[in-house]
Amino acid sequence: MDKEMEQFGRDLLESVRQMKQGEAARMTRVEVPRAAEVRHRMGFRRKSLPSF
Repeated sequence: MDKEMEQFGRDLLESVRQMKQGEAARMTRVEVPRAAEVRHRMGFRRKSLPSF
């Protein structure tokens, strides 16, 4: 294996170790639209709603 791939493997393993310890480099938060939140709470699926 060439040196670049070996370094990639080491970096990948280090990243996995950090994630397991809760040391993620960044976190992405997604805002859920209000309509989707309400549909979810009421148990509806978007496909089951009538289309207009």
